[in-house]
Amino acid sequence: MTTPAGTAVSITRAEKWWASKISPLLAAAYLSLLIAPRTAEAAIGRLVLLVLSACFLATAAYVVNDWYDRESDRALGKESTTARLGGPVVFALLVGLWAAGIVPWFFAGLPGPAWGALAAITLMPLVYSAPPIRWKERGALGLVADATLAHLAPTVFALACFGALDGADAGPAGLVASAGAVVWSLTAGLRMIIGHELVDADNDRASGLTTWVIDVGEPRATAVARAIVVVEVGALAAVAGSLWWLSRAAFIAVVVVVVALAIARITKAWTQPLTAAPGGDDGRAMLFPFYRFWPPILLLVGLVADDPAYALIALVHLGLFWTVTIEEVVGLAGFAREHLVTGLGRWLRFQLWPWITETVPNWMRNRVWAGITTDIPNWFRHRFWPWLTEGIPKWFRYRFVPFFTGTIPNWFRYRLKPWFTGTAPNWFRYRLPEAMRSLRRRIGGFVQRARRSLARRVRGGSTPPAATSGTGNVPPTKDPEGGTARGDR
Repeated sequence: MTTPAGTAVSITRAEKWWASKISPLLAAAYLSLLIAPRTAEAAIGRLVLLVLSACFLATAAYVVNDWYDRESDRALGKESTTARLGGPVVFALLVGLWAAGIVPWFFAGLPGPAWGALAAITLMPLVYSAPPIRWKERGALGLVADATLAHLAPTVFALACFGALDGADAGPAGLVASAGAVVWSLTAGLRMIIGHELVDADNDRASGLTTWVIDVGEPRATAVARAIVVVEVGALAAVAGSLWWLSRAAFIAVVVVVVALAIARITKAWTQPLTAAPGGDDGRAMLFPFYRFWPPILLLVGLVADDPAYALIALVHLGLFWTVTIEEVVGLAGFAREHLVTGLGRWLRFQLWPWITETVPNWMRNRVWAGITTDIPNWFRHRFWPWLTEGIPKWFRYRFVPFFTGTIPNWFRYRLKPWFTGTAPNWFRYRLPEAMRSLRRRIGGFVQRARRSLARRVRGGSTPPAATSGTGNVPPTKDPEGGTARGDR
């Protein structure tokens, strides 16, 4: 027999959204508190209201989805608790959930962007599931609706609720962090709904439900998920980089975790496959388990470093998500035992101890001692002593002595002496006189040209210029018959 408490838990379906949706929502809230700081006392009330409102509105979203999917669920042989309640009860339940999730914010006070996000969170379940709109069966519109409802709108709401979207107070680093968080929420939501549709593809086909994955096919959907994850990781990197200006403690914590994961991956201590979207019956995809625990914890490190009073909020957060906390702690403990304790023991036993007891003695025996007792004496015997007793005498006999007895005398006899006895005298006898005569001719010609030039200049200055006719250099002449002179024509 089903108890009222069991019925309530079945209706809320909290196991579907508690860790995967509320934890990232709180991460966005903690990021907003780093961007627009406030004391822990001032933040705790709004954080409690945020969690309660998210629970009511998430339950309402699942109630709407279960109610409008009741026919397809019956076709698969299953029926949700919501479908058994009846229309009037479901309507009253939705009104109560929406009122519980929205009305308190009228008294808390919200900026405009937060109201817009709250409206999207409230109405998007109807757009996604209720006919005739039912974007769930309208291909890519279904992806956008689910990503907006589950991630984008809640993230924008959390950022706006704590003042991170106020550009005057946020500053450049805060705006970059907010933009990165918004892009991350959209891409993570798209990839999550694609993974969900990939896992449910066979059931959706059996029930006659046409989703985007069924329209485009599983291979193309997986390729799209791989492209989305690139943008998603880029947005996460932007948020992580902005922490350098928002909180150094949070930035250092992020760097430590990322470096540890990278080392574990490089050393093959962490061998879990990294896939952008789940395949077959495997519902896991890269980063989704990480989102449930680490982002809010790393951001809480920065908040606690700035205000130790946030330590109480951090403890409450760990308690709220105690199953995920235990899972991560047990996983880290197992990882440490396997790869630090056990792995270190194996390394000491099979690597260090054999190196100390075998490799070093063998090296001393086969390399150092053999070098001292064998290699060095052999070098002296076969290389150094033959060089002293044979190489140097041969060099003196065949290189040094012939150089002094043959090469130098031959150079004096055939190069230096012929130059002094033939080349130099011939140059003085035949080349030098010819060079002197040529030089005298050049000097004499230069002097004569200089004298003529000077004489022309002197005559030109004392003698008046000759009269010339108006027609140029042709003198006027008389025609024999008394005509006009040719030069005047």
